Amino acid sequence: MDGGEAFVPLTTLLVVGVLALGRPDLIRQAETEAITMLGEGASPSRLYGWLFTLLLVAVCLARGGGWLLSWYRGHMDQRKEKAQTAARERGALTRLYEGLGGSKWQNQQNWCTSADLFEWKGVYMNHVTGRVTKLVLPHNNLECEDFATAGAPLSDLAHLAELDLRGNALRGSLPASLGTLRRMQGLYLYENFLSGEVPLSLILNLKHSLQGIYLFNNNFTNGAETRRMCEEHLNPNCLIYV
Repeated sequence: MDGGEAFVPLTTLLVVGVLALGRPDLIRQAETEAITMLGEGASPSRLYGWLFTLLLVAVCLARGGGWLLSWYRGHMDQRKEKAQTAARERGALTRLYEGLGGSKWQNQQNWCTSADLFEWKGVYMNHVTGRVTKLVLPHNNLECEDFATAGAPLSDLAHLAELDLRGNALRGSLPASLGTLRRMQGLYLYENFLSGEVPLSLILNLKHSLQGIYLFNNNFTNGAETRRMCEEHLNPNCLIYV
């Protein structure tokens, strides 16, 4: 037997030995198949060569099947998570509609219908992630007596980067949920009837994302302190109108 013939059995024996410890059923099955195809009188080197080939195919199929199953499960988990997120954001927007007097809005196109969220008036989405990124409803007759409560569902819009509710009739204090929106870049709440104090935690929590904050023409009691905090902690290029 030359070096090439010797190499096949030695390599095969190594693979067979490893598999025999973990998957003895594959060994038995492959050996039976090899004998069936080659006959009882086949030479050991030829038998081992076929056995090696069968085992290699079996291992590849097992690994490929495992990878495919893993990919399918991951894909289904992503779809499930995306559907749950969409349902949560749809629910949050529905609660906002109810809390901000949606039935009296000047334009409430598609709100609280089965239409896709990006078809709801003023709702903008990232179509890759499927997440709501902007809520733009200026001068649309939004009204509430306690924005802190009515605006609480905003916390479920975690990817919200722009909130534009200027020129409406929002009253009460700012909702604590605004401080959880770490992607917020533009906050437009001016020309409402908001009161109380602007939470300083809002400035600190959003200092890495805010590019513009517009809170003027409201009734906040700590406007000067808020401006000072904004100037100290926000990006120097951030537009500050408080």
